[in-house]
Amino acid sequence: MRSIRRVGLGVAKGTVSGNHAATVSKHRAIVLSEKLCAHLAQIARECREEQGLSQSKEAEAGSLSCQMIGYFEKQMRTPSIDVYFRMAHGMGRKLSDMVAEAEKRADIK
Repeated sequence: MRSIRRVGLGVAKGTVSGNHAATVSKHRAIVLSEKLCAHLAQIARECREEQGLSQSKEAEAGSLSCQMIGYFEKQMRTPSIDVYFRMAHGMGRKLSDMVAEAEKRADIK
């Protein structure tokens, strides 16, 4: 039983303090994800406004709640991929096109 505990502690210690590059990479991924989500929210709002849709009409078209649209546009929530897809579909857009535009704006390479 002692050897199991030592192995467990050794693994935990190694992953937390022994791999700085992985920690930096993870942090960078989180920052890029936040930037991407912020740009997606902005793009979704622009698309909705260009089409003259209210939040409630967009929500209805995508089978979502109006509250969810508001939270997303104000960046108070990060929706799941399913919600992103339904929002894009509700506006007649392809999610992949919106993500590509968000990546350009966020300068993600």
